[in-house]
Amino acid sequence: MRCEIMIDGPLPAGRESDLPGLSPGERDGHIVLTGEVVDEAQLFGHLARLDEMGLRALEVTTS
Repeated sequence: MRCEIMIDGPLPAGRESDLPGLSPGERDGHIVLTGEVVDEAQLFGHLARLDEMGLRALEVTTS
């Protein structure tokens, strides 16, 4: 499934590889990570890694 995760704060340099399958972009002054996830477990894994980096997800959408 396709997902978008809008995060609060900048993505630390070099940490994109910690979120395989997601590509960073910018919208409305926030970083938006977009890409494909296999299932909810992978999505929640990405959210846990963002939390470990000290980042907060402002919005998560899937389709």
